[in-house]
Amino acid sequence: MHHAFDGYFAFSPFKFAARVVHTGRRIQLRLSSHHVYHRLFYQALQRIQAIE
Repeated sequence: MHHAFDGYFAFSPFKFAARVVHTGRRIQLRLSSHHVYHRLFYQALQRIQAIE
């Protein structure tokens, strides 16, 4: 699989590192499963997705 953009960034307000992967039409934010706020992040994401 070819990645148009593959990079890392640190999101400073929440102090976590993630990997940004851009493939085709999709941009993915890959987080570590061992992150302290892992569950809280996905709960917030589910609530945001439920709004639509």
